[in-house]
Amino acid sequence: MATALFILAAMFAAGFLSGYAMRAWRSQKRRARYVMHGAYQSKPKRQASTFGHPRRAF
Repeated sequence: MATALFILAAMFAAGFLSGYAMRAWRSQKRRARYVMHGAYQSKPKRQASTFGHPRRAF
């Protein structure tokens, strides 16, 4: 019984850690793609107020 619980806990931990590793890998891959294509992407234009600085909501 204890062996089965240990195996289940180990499988859960392995799945959890592999999920986090996949998320970090995708994030790093996405960041590298943004840097590689950064020169070709236009910057979003901020809407400036009458006084020349972006408006704040509050």
